[in-house]
Amino acid sequence: MTSDSDLFIFFAYLRNGEIRRILMDRDLQKELTDLFNSKVFEFIPNEDDKIPKFEEHPCYKPEEDEIFVIERFDIPTEIIDAIRNRMTYRNLTENEYDDIKAIFCGKGDSKENCVIAFTIFDARNIIQCRQSKYLIFYKSDTFKKFDQKILIVNGKIDLLFMNGNLYFRSLHNAKRVFKDLMNEYYREATDQEVEEFGKEFFGDDVEISEDFLDSRVRKLIFGVVKSGMNFDLKKVVEIGRSKFGLNLEINNNGKLELPDDKKEFKKFLKLLNDDLLESPLTELKYETNSKKRLS
Repeated sequence: MTSDSDLFIFFAYLRNGEIRRILMDRDLQKELTDLFNSKVFEFIPNEDDKIPKFEEHPCYKPEEDEIFVIERFDIPTEIIDAIRNRMTYRNLTENEYDDIKAIFCGKGDSKENCVIAFTIFDARNIIQCRQSKYLIFYKSDTFKKFDQKILIVNGKIDLLFMNGNLYFRSLHNAKRVFKDLMNEYYREATDQEVEEFGKEFFGDDVEISEDFLDSRVRKLIFGVVKSGMNFDLKKVVEIGRSKFGLNLEINNNGKLELPDDKKEFKKFLKLLNDDLLESPLTELKYETNSKKRLS
């Protein structure tokens, strides 16, 4: 028999960051706890090579049997607090249904030992009476009109926080729940970061043209900055010229000449991000934004 301490507590995570408890009777709570417990067990693959680290290859698209992990994820403290102190949170009301971005459930008493499952929530998870659309239910041999909104709890886990780590398959879904936090792993470089990047590779007196700096270019620059790698510019030039036809040169100050056009500049950034690959068998060259490191 399932004890109350083993039951998952269910909450609504609102778009403004506030949390509401979803109060339910014990039978429903137990049924949903059993469902999500089984889903948690199935969510994470058994093989470590099926769990790529998101920070190392944020552009990789996991296969069906793979899942991303962000280790030591800085989950909002209010989510942990909700799991620990459920009685201090207001109950969800019907007029707040449209503000829900996710439903989460779990148990635990600290960040290190909490298990929290998230399922994405949107308008498709709300059923309500509308013009020419009636909800009717059968009771005592008679159909009656149901006037309240109905919530659909999808029994699918989209994100899982466990042992301090965040597991997910879809970056899009992860950003829907943790937008600002996820941006720290996959965002555009700031003006300051672009300036520092330019000084490191092209020298203090060279400014990267605004015409070069679209969203994709800024994300590529951020990828280089975040990697923290110290590049050997001579090796960059050698590999870029011989392997991928990049017209790279080192100037008298020991820095690189800024590529003449945006296309060449973006190709240079892809080289720094390991997004330019060569087949060891055919020596054919490829550009890729979906890769996983094998070793």
